[in-house]
Amino acid sequence: VYNIVIVAARGEEAKAMVNKLNTDERSKEDKIEFVKTLACEIVGIPYLKINSGRRDTRAVFARWLVWDYQGTVLKISLEACGEVFGLDHTTVLHGMNQLKPENIRFLNGWRKYAYTKFWEAVD
Repeated sequence: VYNIVIVAARGEEAKAMVNKLNTDERSKEDKIEFVKTLACEIVGIPYLKINSGRRDTRAVFARWLVWDYQGTVLKISLEACGEVFGLDHTTVLHGMNQLKPENIRFLNGWRKYAYTKFWEAVD
């Protein structure tokens, strides 16, 4: 249900949907699915690619965004974050470390744009 609505949403409509999602008493699974869809849209990859085991740059960065959201907003354990994509907690820890505030300044190009747009959309 969310995938169809979110992909069609743009601008203020998307922000309103994010605000509703963050305030509603929805399950963490629904929030994670929404964030996965949002990350894919912003990074520019098909939804199926984020769930695959592929290690291409954009899919990996999209996973990092999802893990960062899970850790900071949803307060989910590293192990539980990894289970979303079938990966272990050390992989999640590495991804989260790449997006720590002191490392954000080293992002450039599409990564910096995607990171900024992602957090604008979910805040």
